[in-house]
Amino acid sequence: RFATTKNAFIVEGWIPTKDLGLIQSDLDSATNGHVVVSVDSSEAVDVEKVPIALKNPLPSKPLEVLVRAFSLPKYNEIDPTKLMTFMYPALFGLMLGDVGYGLLVIALGLLVSRVIKSQGMRDLAKIGVYAGVFSVIFGFIFNEFFGVEPFGHRGYITFIEYHAVTRLDNVLTLLIVTLVIGLLMLTLGYVLGFINEYRQHGLKHAVFAKVSWLMMLWGGTIAVALVLPAMSSGTGIQLSLGLIAGLVLLVVGFIFMFMGEGAIGIAELPSLLSNVLSYTRLLSIGVSSMGIALAVNKLSDALFFSKGGIFVIFGVLLLIAGHAINTVLGILDSGLQALRLHYVEFFTKFYRGGGMKYIPFGFERKYTEEK
Repeated sequence: RFATTKNAFIVEGWIPTKDLGLIQSDLDSATNGHVVVSVDSSEAVDVEKVPIALKNPLPSKPLEVLVRAFSLPKYNEIDPTKLMTFMYPALFGLMLGDVGYGLLVIALGLLVSRVIKSQGMRDLAKIGVYAGVFSVIFGFIFNEFFGVEPFGHRGYITFIEYHAVTRLDNVLTLLIVTLVIGLLMLTLGYVLGFINEYRQHGLKHAVFAKVSWLMMLWGGTIAVALVLPAMSSGTGIQLSLGLIAGLVLLVVGFIFMFMGEGAIGIAELPSLLSNVLSYTRLLSIGVSSMGIALAVNKLSDALFFSKGGIFVIFGVLLLIAGHAINTVLGILDSGLQALRLHYVEFFTKFYRGGGMKYIPFGFERKYTEEK
C-alpha cells in the first residue's frame, strides 16, 4: 500500500524475514539514507493475513505444485511439502512396482523436464522421475519387468540372490503391509494435527481434537488384531492385557472426542475405518496393472509361437501397444490414487490450508533475459 504527500511517502507491505537486511541496504543506497524501514513486530498481527512464501530445499521444490493444488498452508500451519517429497513417490512406486515401467516413467520425466518450458509441467515431470525411481526399486523387490520375472522365481542379480516378494504369491502379506502403511500415515497425520492445534488453540483443544482420534485408532487396531484371529480360528476370545489396553484406549479416546466435538464426532467414526482400508488400493492398483501386463504378454506369446509368419508382426505391435497403454494407465492410476491418499486420508488429519500466496511488488521476467 502506498501513500504520498508533497514532501514524503510511505509504503506498507510484507517481505520475507530473510530479505529484511537486503531491503534496508538497497533502500539506503537508492535514497542516500533518506528512507526509514520500520518493522511491525507486535503480536497483534493477524496470522490469517500473513502471506505465504514456501521455503523448501531444492529436492522438495517440485512437490510444492501438489501442495498449491490443494491449498497453501496458513502461516502457523505445518507445510507438508517435505513429507510429500518421500511419501508421494514411494506410494506411487509401490503401486506401479515394475522395473520396466519405472524406467519408462523416468525417461518420460526427463524428456518432459527438458522439452517443456512451463514450470508447472517441469515440476510434475521431476516428480515423475522421483516416482519412477521408486517404481524401479519396488520392481526389483517384486521381481517384475513388464509383467515377467527377469531374475527367476527366487530373484538373482548377477551373483546376488534375494527373496523376491511376488505380488500374486504374497497377496495377504502385502495386504497387511498396506494396512500398516495406512496406520502409520494416519498416526503421523494426527501427530502433526496435534502440533497445529496446540500452536493455534492450546493443549486442551489439541488433546480433544487429535489425541482422542489417535487413541481410538490404535485402541481399535489392537483390539481387532487380537480379536479377529481368535474369531476366525474358532478358539474363542481370550481376555488379555493387550486386549484390555486396546479397549481402554478406545473408550478413553471416544470420551475425549465426544467432549471436544460432541455428537458430530460420532458421525465421523466410520471414516476412521474407511481411511485405513483405503490404503489397500496400494495393492489392488498394482495387482491390476500386473494383470494387464501378464495378459499382454500371454496374447503376444500366442501370436509369436502359435501362429508364426505375419502374426509375429501383430504380436510385436500388440506387445508395444499393450505395454504403452498399460504404462499410461499405471501413471494415471498410481499418480491419482497416491494423490488421493494424501489429500483425503492424510491431509485431513492435520492440514486445513487457505493461505494467501506471497506476491512481491515488482515484475516477473517472461520474454527477456537479464544481462
